[in-house]
Amino acid sequence: METPKQDQKISVQSNQIAIYWDVLNVGGVASGNSPITEYVLQEDNGDGNGFSRVQDSMSTNFIKKSAVPKKEYKYKVSARNVYGLGPASDITILSTGQRPNAPATITSVNPVLGSGPALDYKQVVIGWNKPANNGSPITEYKIRILKKNNSTGGTYVEDKSMCDGSLKDAAGELIQECTLQSVDLQNNFNYKVADRLIAVVVACNKVGCSSESKPNRSTLGQVDELKPFTLIGGRKSRN
Repeated sequence: METPKQDQKISVQSNQIAIYWDVLNVGGVASGNSPITEYVLQEDNGDGNGFSRVQDSMSTNFIKKSAVPKKEYKYKVSARNVYGLGPASDITILSTGQRPNAPATITSVNPVLGSGPALDYKQVVIGWNKPANNGSPITEYKIRILKKNNSTGGTYVEDKSMCDGSLKDAAGELIQECTLQSVDLQNNFNYKVADRLIAVVVACNKVGCSSESKPNRSTLGQVDELKPFTLIGGRKSRN
């Protein structure tokens, strides 16, 4: 017998969860060649006691009207026929939390070259602080770099090949910085030598994504280094 396929909806405003699943076709392999007699829905509300049954019926939906704000719930559903209970669906995790706040502080700096104090202008490191998740853990960050146009301003663009906000460290925590190559910023985002890197960051959880952070216009990360002029044969030349 096959497992029912789940879909889910969340209503944060009313602290209510609604979960739905598909009806299994009767009389075929999906139903074990026997009519379905009930669907068994199990819930894990995070109290440490694991899954427990919350509904046994022919209904293909369940509405929890007393969901606790800023909390995660887990669900799985199985179908039963005269021969017994079929395998459970994959676990669906729903949250009554809200979207996370936007990161408050974005920085961009050039890393120290060797033992210092000189800076490596071939690279720019962008970093951000972890914002409040509002009851649902942050699952990824979206880093949007200002792609400059031929005049003033530009458009903030995400490029995961340059900065992937879903990467985690050895402890399983989301990494909160990216190292960008100045040559990539020049070639792909129209930066010029000595331009300051500008970016915004968005935080996402299972409910949705935050608004964009404020851009890091006051930080120091510089794209490449403007070399000083020296006089060679009476002419100016860059070192």
